[in-house]
Amino acid sequence: MTHLRTERTRARTLFTAFALALAGNSYYRDVRRSYQADATAELVQRGSILENTTGRTGTWGAAFEPRDFSPRTLDRAADVPELVTRGAGPQKHIGTAPHRTHH
Repeated sequence: MTHLRTERTRARTLFTAFALALAGNSYYRDVRRSYQADATAELVQRGSILENTTGRTGTWGAAFEPRDFSPRTLDRAADVPELVTRGAGPQKHIGTAPHRTHH
């Protein structure tokens, strides 16, 4: 997988430039053309939720299996809105030194 470029415009993702991409367990709400691959990219979508979306969604080609490269566990797509909301905005722990205990 080389030369991957993604452009996010109003929550739309365009995969281009000879990319092999897998979009998985994403949540798209109130967007047009949620995901789309151009003629130079391959995109496979698995497990995403589209809510109140319009326009074309485009996939093309075959995918790779991410677990072949590193272990991973995906969050459920239905949980994404809550996870984003919980992690959005200022966080007290960001920018502070970790607390260390002396033994």
